[in-house]
Amino acid sequence: MQLHNPFGADDVFPMELDQFQRSRDAGLDWLTEGFVEAWRPVTEGRHTDGVPVEVIAYLGDIRLEPFTSLEAAGDWEAWSARAEEAVRLPLAAGMSLGLDSFSLVKEGSFGHRFVQSLRDRGVKVYIETWPRREQAHWAGTDVVVAESWFRRNHRRPNVFSRAELGDVIRLAHRIEAGARDDEAGLRPVRDRVVEAIAEGYSIAVNPGRLNREVRSLDALFERAEAARRVSVVGPAFD
Repeated sequence: MQLHNPFGADDVFPMELDQFQRSRDAGLDWLTEGFVEAWRPVTEGRHTDGVPVEVIAYLGDIRLEPFTSLEAAGDWEAWSARAEEAVRLPLAAGMSLGLDSFSLVKEGSFGHRFVQSLRDRGVKVYIETWPRREQAHWAGTDVVVAESWFRRNHRRPNVFSRAELGDVIRLAHRIEAGARDDEAGLRPVRDRVVEAIAEGYSIAVNPGRLNREVRSLDALFERAEAARRVSVVGPAFD
């Protein structure tokens, strides 16, 4: 499950890493209070017969103040303190993290150091989007990629191959009929889900739209698993 912008976004930047602090400082207590109490039962599987549920808190970028000024000043202590506070509630709720635009974060930068520190503590971190080969430090990383980007770019030689990455989630939240950058925009979401799973990916879709197309998730997953078995003995996917 992907929880997109759990603490909202303002008109300063589309998505901010420190959206928790911004919401708190704006007095939006309804977004922040009770967060852990509401979500911890989900991640622990209390609503799913004891089966834990991965919930990805998808947060924003660091190319904004105060992160840019703090890094320019070399103040890692203040930078990391704000970043740690930004992710405190999702981590306390047992969530993984998704970090927007982090494929652009350079090796050795504060953003890179932050991701490494999270992983050293056992936190699963997904970066967006599919990284280029010039960012060699992101080899093997877990990735969230918009479906439109995936279809245009994932086989280009300047980006990592699928085999060189970790888990990859294809985010199909904007795939609508006749989408400008999607030549197959009229294809049902259920077909996209089957295709992605057969190729070894996870896929995130709008649950309302999927619900309109699919009567049984079990039947959908059975179809996807059958397609995956066929792909193993058929053409190789990258």
